[in-house]
Amino acid sequence: MPTPAPEGMIKIKIYPPMFCSFKHIDDRGWMVLKKGSTLKDACRLIKMPRGLAKIMMVKLNGLSEPWDTVLENDDVIGFFSFISGG
Repeated sequence: MPTPAPEGMIKIKIYPPMFCSFKHIDDRGWMVLKKGSTLKDACRLIKMPRGLAKIMMVKLNGLSEPWDTVLENDDVIGFFSFISGG
């Protein structure tokens, strides 16, 4: 379990795709955001390229949610490609 977020902040787990910024993510994949931050805010912090955002499926706690969804403490964000090989 991660250490608690500071007052007025939340901690989320995020699994960003390659080519994104990991600057705001700790070595265990946790990101600290202000309370009231949205899914879109988290994507901005990882500097997700616009073109990549259009071809990725973003999941919040395993569900597709609107970009303006307010994040809660311990939420998990994952990114999945519509196109995958095998």
